[in-house]
This record gives sequence, structure tokens and C-alpha cells, in this order.
Amino acid sequence: MAKRIELGGRRFGKLTVIGLARPKGYTTYWLCRCECGAEKSVRGAHLRGGLIISCGCVGSRRRFDASRKHGESHSTTGPRSREYTTWKAIKQRCYNPNNPRYGDYGGRGITVCAKWRWSFSAFLDDVGRAPSKKHTLDRIDNGKGYEPGNVRWATQKEQNRNKRSNHRVVIEGENLSLADAADRLGVPYARVITRVMRGWSPMDALTKPVGNNAGRWNNHKSQDRRGRPVLNGSSNGGRSPGD
Repeated sequence: MAKRIELGGRRFGKLTVIGLARPKGYTTYWLCRCECGAEKSVRGAHLRGGLIISCGCVGSRRRFDASRKHGESHSTTGPRSREYTTWKAIKQRCYNPNNPRYGDYGGRGITVCAKWRWSFSAFLDDVGRAPSKKHTLDRIDNGKGYEPGNVRWATQKEQNRNKRSNHRVVIEGENLSLADAADRLGVPYARVITRVMRGWSPMDALTKPVGNNAGRWNNHKSQDRRGRPVLNGSSNGGRSPGD
């Protein structure tokens, strides 16, 4: 007789194994508790193979979604809704290893909560409609997944302030994103980010004035519009590099 594979305490989809169930012949069954609170006895092989991931509530929710005929996933009357496209996209990024962005999401352990993963209606009920075409879905804490309380509809500028790769600076004792610091100092953000992309330090990009100021550009290298080296602001009409 084959050795039994221990599954106690493990999680499979929405099911958590809480112990052995009464055996049926020579087949091992495990007692599982679903996220919805129901309990169900499931064959061990079906758990390990991903054939059963809930007490049945997932299938019921899917059938309910289909019965609502929200029409957002079909193009018979127009394109897919922005919200439905977003829902499909976040699941692809988190669960499809062939997706180009999987490494930044599923590859880092970012997931979609079970409630949203299996139901577009539940996702839409929680996040609501995008306020405008300029808004896309953003995770508030980039270390956590797509779940209630950790997402918002945000503009690109708002999302740029929340990127993992965003530069941070300390202004008057407060740790700020580059965009917030630019707002605080009254400096055009476009100028600041252009300077940073050209190799400036974030603080210099924020605080160096425009123009040739008493040799303050000495030792600073930049390029003109044709990519030629420029030193001391001498070949760009006395303007500071990057401005």
C-alpha cells in the first residue's frame, strides 16, 4: 500500500485541510474548510491535482455571474469594459508565467485574492468603476497583492509616486517621493525627472537653479540636443544642463 502524503494544514485554492476524513475503501479523503465556512471531504489526489479548489461555491458564483449577463466580457454591443479588461490583466500578470510582466507580479509572489480571482462581479462590487479613462488600477502597498483595501483607481502621476523604483528625498525632515518634493518646492516635475534621467542626483535635480549661476555648474557634465558633451553650461546659451 502506497505511503499516504500528509496534507494537513495545507491550502488548495479556497480550501484548507483541517484533518483526515473518514476513509472510503482504500482511498484517503481529507476534511477541508472552505473560505465561505463550509466543510467538505475531498480525495487527496483531487486536491494535489487542483481538480477541486472549493466546496462548490466557486462554481456557484461563476454560474451566478453568467446568469447576471453583465455583458462586459463580450463585444457584441461594443468593446470590453475598462474594468473587465483590468480584471483579466491583473490575473494574467499574477498567474501566467508566459505573461511579459509576470516577473514583476506573480514572480514576486503578488496574487489576486480568491474573492476577486474567481468573480468579476465581486471585483467590480469592491473597486467600483474607473473615474475616467486616465485612471488605472494601482496597489497602495506594492508589497501586497490585489485585495480589498489595497487597490485604488489612480492617474499615472499618482501611480508614479507609488512605484517601487521611485526616488525618495528628505525635505524638511520628511521623506517624499520625487513628485511630491517637486510640488513642495514649486519646481516643475517634468524638469526634475528629465534631469534625473540624464544622471543628476535627485536632490540636485530639485534644487539646482536654471541658468549659469556663479559657476555652480562646474564639474557637471551634460549633453546638448545632439548628444554632444556640454561642460559648465558654456555651449547652451548659459542655461543649466537639462533645462
